[in-house]
Amino acid sequence: MNRQTDFNEFSLMLTAIGEMYSKNVSEWTLALWWNALQEYDFAMVKAALDGHIKNPDTGQFMPKPADVVRMVAGTTQDQAFIAKTKVERWLRGIPGPSNEPDDPIIELVIADMGGRSRLRGITEKEWQFAGKEFEKRYQGYARLTQAAIGNARHSAPRVASALKALPIADYAREVAPA
Repeated sequence: MNRQTDFNEFSLMLTAIGEMYSKNVSEWTLALWWNALQEYDFAMVKAALDGHIKNPDTGQFMPKPADVVRMVAGTTQDQAFIAKTKVERWLRGIPGPSNEPDDPIIELVIADMGGRSRLRGITEKEWQFAGKEFEKRYQGYARLTQAAIGNARHSAPRVASALKALPIADYAREVAPA
C-alpha cells in the first residue's frame, strides 16, 4: 500500500470498521495503521480486514494491525514451518526452484546449526530433533528482524541488511547476503 488512492480507500474502510465496533479512528490511529501495513499489497490488506470482521473466533473485537499482518504474512511460527519445509525438501534433494534455501534467515539458521554440509549429513531420525531446533532458531531471528524492519517477510535484501545490523554473532554479517 503506497498510493494516495489506496490510503483514501484504506482510511474509509478503517473508519467504517471502527464505527462498526464503536471505536473512534483518529488521524494518529490511522497513521499508525498505515505505517504498520503500507508494505503489504492493498488488496491483501483489504481481504484480511474483511476476513477479520467475518471471523467467528475473533471478529467480535476491533482488529489491530498485528491481526492483519498475521492474516497477510502469517506468524513467525508459520514462517518457520514454511522455511523448515523448504530446508527438508532441499535436504532430501527434491527438485524445484522453491526448494533451494533462498531466505537470509534460513541461511543464518543453517550456519548456526553447523552449515549446509553438516545438515546434509544428518539422519532422518536426527532431523526430527534438528527440525524443531531449526524452527525455534528461525522464529528467534524472524522476531529480531521484525523489530529491525517491521516484518520478516520483506524482500531478501532488506532482511539481510537488518540481520547485519543486529547485535548477533559476527558470522551473521558473512552469512546474510548483501
